[in-house]
Amino acid sequence: MAQVKCSLCGFSFEAEEGRSGCGGCPFSRFCRRVKCPNCGFELAVSLRRRGKEAAERVRTAK
Repeated sequence: MAQVKCSLCGFSFEAEEGRSGCGGCPFSRFCRRVKCPNCGFELAVSLRRRGKEAAERVRTAK
């Protein structure tokens, strides 16, 4: 699991813990955000897939 640190309050939590309150949201399947369980601030998190896409762009740019 990915450890996330809130940029607002500094609280560290698991990314899945930050997505636990998103079950009722219609965008939850596609959303790339997590909500800090301590302060409620929404953070954008990078996913492995995004990292692979970024690496591919770097390789093709050379």
